[in-house]
Amino acid sequence: MELIEKLTNELDTEITRVWQEYVDLHTELAPHCDKPITDNVDEINRLLKEIQEKFALLWPAYHFIATRHQSVTNAVNFYNDFIDRLKQSGAKQDQSEAPTIVEG
Repeated sequence: MELIEKLTNELDTEITRVWQEYVDLHTELAPHCDKPITDNVDEINRLLKEIQEKFALLWPAYHFIATRHQSVTNAVNFYNDFIDRLKQSGAKQDQSEAPTIVEG
């Protein structure tokens, strides 16, 4: 497996894991919402802190993805144009191992 594919798979797994923990913390906080914060202040503060910390863990990956979106779109379009030019020139693609291009 190539390095980029390996790292992408690992990142996907880690984002999914941390996101689920983030969602679970919101679920845990839900019963405290829409009530005055008088009881369970320590518990609410703990949950709020953990929610912020989980999102802080996710932020670098989300920021990277968001800032690279246009670059990825351009790269996919460039590759698709390349394939179209090859087809127009009469090239035939080996369907046994044809790459799948996902447009976003």
